[in-house]
Amino acid sequence: MVIVNQAGGRREWPGRDPIGKAVYGVGRGEAQVIGLIDDVRETSLEDRADVQAYLPLTQVDPEGCELVVRSRLPIDVIQPAVMSVLRSLNPGQPRTEFRPVQRIVDHAVSPRRFLMLPVTAFAAFGLVLAALGIYGVISYSVNLQARQIGIRMALGASAGKVQRDVVAQTALPAGGPLTPDVIRAPSTTVEFFGASEIAGAPAATVT
Repeated sequence: MVIVNQAGGRREWPGRDPIGKAVYGVGRGEAQVIGLIDDVRETSLEDRADVQAYLPLTQVDPEGCELVVRSRLPIDVIQPAVMSVLRSLNPGQPRTEFRPVQRIVDHAVSPRRFLMLPVTAFAAFGLVLAALGIYGVISYSVNLQARQIGIRMALGASAGKVQRDVVAQTALPAGGPLTPDVIRAPSTTVEFFGASEIAGAPAATVT
């Protein structure tokens, strides 16, 4: 018996159902495909998944393996229970390392996250410069209209009305070119590493 991933099914049996097909060179002789699962990216989140096959331990002689445990409990609670089961099957089982899947994902994306830090810093610096520039434009506009503002207030215009008019006249030219991008931004979806959401991730892996 063997279970293959989607990449293996597409490569070996394009356009056909792989269930029930025979596979050679996997395990000890011929194996029959009994299941098809989603792709798993083992080395990098950016690389495409390669062909993968899953076989029972009775059909192979692995040099090492990883156990994936899915649970909502913290690792401190899971670890004693898992170790108890493993040592009931193999009394000589040494102590293993338990790692949350989120830690593995964080380690995989850490280089890109490190590169994003200076980009974010420069973006924040640019935002501060833009804010200072807008403030300077508004201040300059108010200074030019100081006499006009005084006349309007002398004729009965309220301070709030004058402030709104000044801000509207100054912000419209500055913010006009940004309006299409601001409107389009909520409808834009950024797909990260080919997956918009990681759902149902297991709690920990044991190596």
